Amino acid sequence: QNFAKVTIKNDDSGVPPSLTDVSPQITFPENLVNSVPQAIDSNATFADPDTPILNGGSLVAEITSGGGPEDVLGVLNTGATQGQIGTNGSTVTYGGVPFANFTFVNGTLTVSFNADAATPAVIEALVESLTYRNTSDTPNASRDVTIIVTDQFGTPSVPVVTTINVTPENDPPTISPITTQSLLEDAAITVPFV
Repeated sequence: QNFAKVTIKNDDSGVPPSLTDVSPQITFPENLVNSVPQAIDSNATFADPDTPILNGGSLVAEITSGGGPEDVLGVLNTGATQGQIGTNGSTVTYGGVPFANFTFVNGTLTVSFNADAATPAVIEALVESLTYRNTSDTPNASRDVTIIVTDQFGTPSVPVVTTINVTPENDPPTISPITTQSLLEDAAITVPFV
């Protein structure tokens, strides 16, 4: 009696990564996001059952509605020690070890994973280090940001949308630089008021 040997390979390459626990809505005071980039969500959860390494994958965070040129997405530079996400130019590091490069163009932040240090735990820390900043004194009230993580097989996570609200605040008055003028005695001068 002959027996055939059958090897069954478990291929999880079609299983999408999972991004959950991202706040559906967050509100920032205008003056706060005018001055310092703010973390969008520090309690996100990321998982990928395929492999412990996502080298070749990417994260894309895009302002999909309500945005303008004053809306800026980025990566928070927390440091270069163990457990910290850092940036050096366009390079992103974890614990001082480079694992990705990033760009921000026309409302879209793209982080491309290019090293084996890009593990699910590192990607989760990256998601928790995404930032928002607004450079306008008259910002739009809200904008939607869509976040997608794609693994090394090209399989994307289900898009996650978070709405970022900006509460308007009174901006302090500014005084233009004072200029010095010379004039003859008893001459008239016009002082402009702005």
